[in-house]
Amino acid sequence: MYQAVLVSSNRARNRLARQLPWSQMVSCQISSKRFGASNAANLSTQTTAEQLVGKQGNWDICDTYRDLASLCRQGRLTEAVRRLGPVDQCGIGAHYWMYARVIQACAMKKSLEHGKQVHYHIIKSGFKPDVFLWNNLLSMYMKCRSIVNAHQAFDEMPTRDVVSWTTMISGYAQQGYGEQAFYLFGLMQQEGLKPDKYTFSSVLHASGSPGTTLEQGKRVHALILEAGLESNIHVATALIRMYTKYGSLVDGRHVFDRMLKRDVVSWTMMIAAYAKEGYTDDAFKLFYQMDEDDLKPDKAAYISILTACVSPALLEQGKQIHCQIIKDGLQTDVRVANALISMYVRCGSMVDAHQIFDNLPQRDVVSWTAIIGRYSQHQCSEKVFELFQQMLKEGVKPDKVMFMRVLNACASPAVLKEGKEIHALVIRAGFEADTSCGNALVSMYSRCGSVEDARKVFDKLPRRDVISWTAMISACAQHGLGKEAISLFWQMEQEGVKPDKVTFNTVLNACASLAVLDKGRQVHACIIEAGFERDVFVGNALVDMYSKAGSLEDARQAFDNISLRDVVSWSTMILAYAQHGHGQEALQLFEQMQEEGVKPDLITFMGVLSACSNVGLVDEGQRYFQSMSRDHALTPTVEHYGCMVDILGRAGCIKEVQQVILEMPVQPDSALWGSLLAACKLQGNVEVGEWAAENRLKLEPQNAGTYILLSNIYAAARKWDDVAMVRKVMEFRGLTNETDQISIEVNDRVHDFVRV
Repeated sequence: MYQAVLVSSNRARNRLARQLPWSQMVSCQISSKRFGASNAANLSTQTTAEQLVGKQGNWDICDTYRDLASLCRQGRLTEAVRRLGPVDQCGIGAHYWMYARVIQACAMKKSLEHGKQVHYHIIKSGFKPDVFLWNNLLSMYMKCRSIVNAHQAFDEMPTRDVVSWTTMISGYAQQGYGEQAFYLFGLMQQEGLKPDKYTFSSVLHASGSPGTTLEQGKRVHALILEAGLESNIHVATALIRMYTKYGSLVDGRHVFDRMLKRDVVSWTMMIAAYAKEGYTDDAFKLFYQMDEDDLKPDKAAYISILTACVSPALLEQGKQIHCQIIKDGLQTDVRVANALISMYVRCGSMVDAHQIFDNLPQRDVVSWTAIIGRYSQHQCSEKVFELFQQMLKEGVKPDKVMFMRVLNACASPAVLKEGKEIHALVIRAGFEADTSCGNALVSMYSRCGSVEDARKVFDKLPRRDVISWTAMISACAQHGLGKEAISLFWQMEQEGVKPDKVTFNTVLNACASLAVLDKGRQVHACIIEAGFERDVFVGNALVDMYSKAGSLEDARQAFDNISLRDVVSWSTMILAYAQHGHGQEALQLFEQMQEEGVKPDLITFMGVLSACSNVGLVDEGQRYFQSMSRDHALTPTVEHYGCMVDILGRAGCIKEVQQVILEMPVQPDSALWGSLLAACKLQGNVEVGEWAAENRLKLEPQNAGTYILLSNIYAAARKWDDVAMVRKVMEFRGLTNETDQISIEVNDRVHDFVRV
């Protein structure tokens, strides 16, 4: 009988040892390492099996815990929570470990609902958890992304240790609340607790989030040096990550070089940082130096170095990395293969990209996005649609990025039908309400010429960001709906969305198209308030808007306010002066531009030659024209030849004009023949006028202006029969006396002017 009881007791003890992973037979020592950061259980006391099951030998708890652990492993959390039962039935010690087990299971499954039920059970039972169990609760709430519940539990804790603070700091950092993470880090020190390596790693992870600065990271670095933890591989890696996030490669490399021991992660992080910032040579040099630490690149390292291959000049180096990947047997890994495809696409080798893509045993959406993206960038819509359909047939579901790539390929009214079909798939996939996809749809419909459809998508977006508004404003402005574009801009302001540089540029273009000076000045006031007045991108748009609205004084003031003027700034102002008949001011500005070392481009010379034409400076015009190729290595376009025709024609040099046209390396366009025709009217040259009209009508048979100019030439020469003949031809072809019309705003009223 005694032996039977002993055997039964031993079996129970064996079951206990098997079911309680922290127990080492009878006595179990619990380490005081952290639960969240080091994944070790944390207890401040020593617990024995006898204490756990109760002094009266209640070994049934072993069965209870075994069942509970089994339910947790199976993810049956509802039954596990129900299995906890009232605390007075199985003892405080048993419930302590049961609570911990179920809380950990809730954290693993990220089940906030069940985690809250366990927390409520603890409160209702009157159980007083120690800091270890509280830390379990904090970790569970953070893993379930419930910062509010975590902070509430944190505030209720009677005692908080370094693990408690680290868990909170880590949770805030991982969810992008970097500012709050640094704030908690400061409070922790105020309470006299010293951060350890896990705390430092956690707070450094918060760097780069909104509200954080490089200076905060450097202060943490100083504390790390003070604690003597800079040589710790995890802390050092976190420091490198922090510095590279802020683009401070020198500081990151300094930490890297001082590391006593470096692993693949630290090497990869430094390589990725160099690649991201465009320091290709440094990235490759570091990659090949990994051998010095007897380390082989892993998948992440290969992916990082492949991102450094960004142009055809680096294709050979990319191929060398590819050979190394094959030697290491990683070519079939889908993530590595996707990186290789992207590398070959960036380096312009679509043959190699397709070869890897076609040989992949299993292609995911990233693989398809990489290969489709190249065709989308070049708007090869047919190829994009072909590949997209093939992807759908293979059962690969498109994600948001894929939809955006395909929508980008829809860039003309000819593919509007296909664009609408993609839109239907976006709706079916549940992405229409997504802001990024919605923005892509608005832009797609705009490019395809359907502003109405673009507006429908825009109005349905539940959340519209600055990109959404800018896309819609741009759609209206580009399709002649300037008033609607300006109205949308003010609506955007009323809804509290702050415009960016692109928004201001877009709405200024709308103001320029309408020549509404007062509206433009109101937008200018918003630009000043936003602090963009001295920005070159916005400043150039202001100069253009004021010029087209007829206010040269405001245009020049906007030009002078630009902090760093580029060639566009100078060209826009020179063109403004030239178009408003201020040729001398335009030429003076051009000379000033050269003195400041800004190289002119083709548009600059259009302004210069137009200025010479307006002022009648024939010799200067010829000199500037010749200097284009001689001094600036610029090849004149047909537009520049048109300016020379205008300069010579106004001066009455008709024979010289003919010589210029006959010697042109490019074919004359309609505008050039029109300039010659206008010069012939001015000079009364019938013969050359007929030649100009004949050639212009070959290019534009239905251009009524050509007939009108020719008729005026005949009338000036009193060739009335020829005038009548031109009129009959116009009647026969159904042409009318069309006129040019421009609009300008004066005193808040838009006036139309007709050129006769």
